[in-house]
Amino acid sequence: MELKFKGRCHECRAPLDPSVHVYSKFEFQQVLAWSNLTNINIISNDCVYKFLGPHKVVRMCLDCFAFKPKISMGGLVSRETGSKLRIDVPPRKTWNDVEILQWYKEMKNCPLSWSELPLELKNYPFYGLIIKWF
Repeated sequence: MELKFKGRCHECRAPLDPSVHVYSKFEFQQVLAWSNLTNINIISNDCVYKFLGPHKVVRMCLDCFAFKPKISMGGLVSRETGSKLRIDVPPRKTWNDVEILQWYKEMKNCPLSWSELPLELKNYPFYGLIIKWF
């Protein structure tokens, strides 16, 4: 079982499109069970491409792509008079390296498999999680 990702966000350096590569049926069922038990939601880590210029395209997470700073007239006046311009950045929903790695390490110790889960816990799809079977 391996944890891989496509790349990193240009702005916040979060891993993009994290995926779990499994090689057996037991590992696959273990990933399904653990993702159901923890309610993983990593849609914000999906990869989006953004044009920064006529010849430059970068990978970004959905949070960084959707963030468009709004500057008020008072902010522009204060910037022109020499003080710092303050931009309020909303809290990020993306998972960073530490959170994804911790989730992955805990998943390896998951005692249940998909078939052992009660029916009320079996809900699919998992938001943003990609499972690849090799």
